[in-house]
Amino acid sequence: MIMRLTAKLAKKIHAEPACVLPLEANPYADWSARLFVVNRVQYILVTNTASLFSVVQFAKGLIDDNRFLQNVVNLLREVLADSGYASQYERLIAPNLGVVRYSKALNRSVTGSMNDLESLAAYHLASGEISPYDASLILNKVPMGQLGYATGNEAFAALEFKPAPGESVSDQREAKQVRSPKTFPFPLHYTEVYQFKITLCETEPFVWRRIQVPGCYSFWDLHCAIIDAFGWLDYHLHLFTIHNPATGADDHFGIPDADDDPMMGYTVFPGWKMRLSRLFTPENARADYLYDFGDGWHHEVVLEAVLPRSADTTYPRCVDGENACPPEDCGGVPGFSRFKKSISRHNAKDHDDLLAWAGGWYDPGWFDRGIVEFSDPRLRWEIAFLGKKVPGHLRILQYHRMKQRES
Repeated sequence: MIMRLTAKLAKKIHAEPACVLPLEANPYADWSARLFVVNRVQYILVTNTASLFSVVQFAKGLIDDNRFLQNVVNLLREVLADSGYASQYERLIAPNLGVVRYSKALNRSVTGSMNDLESLAAYHLASGEISPYDASLILNKVPMGQLGYATGNEAFAALEFKPAPGESVSDQREAKQVRSPKTFPFPLHYTEVYQFKITLCETEPFVWRRIQVPGCYSFWDLHCAIIDAFGWLDYHLHLFTIHNPATGADDHFGIPDADDDPMMGYTVFPGWKMRLSRLFTPENARADYLYDFGDGWHHEVVLEAVLPRSADTTYPRCVDGENACPPEDCGGVPGFSRFKKSISRHNAKDHDDLLAWAGGWYDPGWFDRGIVEFSDPRLRWEIAFLGKKVPGHLRILQYHRMKQRES
């Protein structure tokens, strides 16, 4: 069994993880743990590395790794049994407890997910009315973006491990199969489809698109869909602003920046951590989507309908729209108006230069929904934040440039 420790926890229990171990072939036998503090009380979060199924325990009295492991084993047995996984514990976890190997944290993806779980646990524990055990049950019912919006309970139930012929469960630590948490099959379940009309404000005539997206989408996913439907190149920041009926105030979702000026008066939450269904309702159907803080492209986002998912349809999809997306960095609405005026006059002195800058061809009234292609929001996230190389098949081109290539 592998137990991955943060530096603070390793120091507290006097353990010395030497390196980062590869994943166990048996996903039930790979766990990550960290120390955190709430109201001056120390707790430990222990999370299954593959499924993010978690348990929380007090850290008081842990003076060595033996006591730590004993407490973890007892708590895991209890929480897993109460969650309906007693069989998995007895067959696939307990046989591995005789040999425990300590490791450093696996990667930033797992660390980021544990940050989210820690924040949620701290929120509930801060009241002093919830026990670590109850906090564990709450954590495992929360949909996680890293799991395709499955919960820890659902992800743990989806884990699979079959020892090779002649191999005992307790010997699987020697197996050669290594699986990444990202490769475990956590299906993205949804039965509803959200239909949005997105209109680029103040344009004349309006540039707009109508799209249908899975009901399980996050604000990050919707951002990617809007970018693809309009034809923006997605190299500027974005921000959603939507009213939150529960608080009576506006919430803001985008890409948080630690250097944001606190005087701006609001907090930007990560868009990939909030599902659309939590805020978009028929009664709360409107939001503002800002792309490019310099040019200031404001889009009105309106939830038009919540539809049943069609089994023979691929989502997201663009079902309607009008007019071409403005060229990037053309100066916002005023600059776009000047651009269209100049290219409409063949004798304008900057006519040829502006068309060349825009890609050689531009028709303000052109739009063809048939060539709209939607990229994978998760791939876009990995490119933006993990430095993943942009694959050749990912077309990030404005539609007038696409049209030029097809002409």
